[in-house]
Amino acid sequence: MRKSYRLIFPFLLFALCACGKKAEPQVDIKTLNVSSVISSARELTTLKYEYTDFGTYEREAEKIDIPLIGKADIPMTKEEFIFTYGGTICVGFQLEDVVPQVDEENKVITIEVPEPIVLSHTPNHDADGVYVIKNSIKTNTSEKITGYEDTKDKLRKAKEEALMAQEDTRKDAIKEYKKMCEAWLLSADSNVSEYQIKYIESEKT
Repeated sequence: MRKSYRLIFPFLLFALCACGKKAEPQVDIKTLNVSSVISSARELTTLKYEYTDFGTYEREAEKIDIPLIGKADIPMTKEEFIFTYGGTICVGFQLEDVVPQVDEENKVITIEVPEPIVLSHTPNHDADGVYVIKNSIKTNTSEKITGYEDTKDKLRKAKEEALMAQEDTRKDAIKEYKKMCEAWLLSADSNVSEYQIKYIESEKT
């Protein structure tokens, strides 16, 4: 019987040692669905640009038919208006197609940076005003002026184009985008801090 105890005791000692040894912590985010951390947000607004400006609109003179001559302007019926307008332009990113790639071996997360776009452009109707210019004098008017909405829409579109043409707009938007991506990933899994995050910027067209 003693021989059998000699075989059992070493086995029990090995088992106890194995059970008492703690496993080394593994820094691993394989279980984290990083693709949904960013794309689930769908949109990200990184910049807001508020403005107030003015434009001009000219209402054509009324016409009259003159025999043997044709149509002619009726004097004093041509009017020019100045109108004020304002709004808020939100610049940001569409995120549905942003799928971060995780390299577990090298501990690297790669995230695509799409081009910033105008996400919304909201008019500020508190800034609206219309003034009639008569004899070079600007006066406020309570008259319902119509016909200049197309002009206002074109000016709003020009505001968007001018804002997006500025290189600082793109740089500032991308800078905020990177901050938000890192914050989202860290909030989802603290182990992300052990990874290097790389960004791939799309070529500007």
